[in-house]
Amino acid sequence: MDWFINTWRAMTADGKGGVVATLVVFVSALATVGVNPGINQSALGAMLNIAGPSVVKVIDDLEGMEVLRRERMGDRRNYALVLIEKGVDALQKYQRLVKTFEVEIATALTDAERQQLLRLLSRIAPTESWGSSERSQA
Repeated sequence: MDWFINTWRAMTADGKGGVVATLVVFVSALATVGVNPGINQSALGAMLNIAGPSVVKVIDDLEGMEVLRRERMGDRRNYALVLIEKGVDALQKYQRLVKTFEVEIATALTDAERQQLLRLLSRIAPTESWGSSERSQA
């Protein structure tokens, strides 16, 4: 994961906190493509609420980092996005880091408190990773 952070730091060294924002966007894009292989640029931009030119820049950067590639779909302006091996590896590392972080921040909570926290979080930002059983009971 260090190579990911160092690459982003080098690409976004604007001195205005852009590194963290860019890291969040890149990891979000990587994760979205990972669970939606073949997604096109427009759909990715819509899912992440990123405007067209900005999503192209994000994809260009990720492609330059050799974590994903564009594959032509029927129309020459429309591309499917897929992770390549380095991207799959980076995403798996990120997911392991997130799991470790979740365990570390939840150590002060009982199991019941952790489940309650997950239910509350799913009400304000529902995602598949927070478990469907908690969402259905909220």
